[in-house]
Amino acid sequence: MTAKLAMTLGLTLPWIAVILGLLIMILLRRWGDHRLRFYFLLPPVLTIATELLAESIKIPRTWAYSLIAVCTWALLYAVYLVYVKNDLVLREFFSKLWDFYLVIALIWYGFILIWVSSH
Repeated sequence: MTAKLAMTLGLTLPWIAVILGLLIMILLRRWGDHRLRFYFLLPPVLTIATELLAESIKIPRTWAYSLIAVCTWALLYAVYLVYVKNDLVLREFFSKLWDFYLVIALIWYGFILIWVSSH
């Protein structure tokens, strides 16, 4: 993949994910009473877009750093819920984990975007 194509995909994939998320959210609300946030597709797409942006300026394997951060937080949060609160509700745990993944992916994407723009 060329550097220009990788950069173009890295910049457009998040917007495509937001638009798809909005369309899916609208369709699910029409068919039933499903509550879904429009940015639910964003974390993995941001991870892929970050990898593509980093690839465009020859930075190897950036996805591993965000994965390490998310896994570490998940482990610490699960231990906190089990030992301090004595209550591990999986639906709530995975919802918060997905939200944290979104935050980490946004921060990492912004960092790589600034790095790419400075080159």
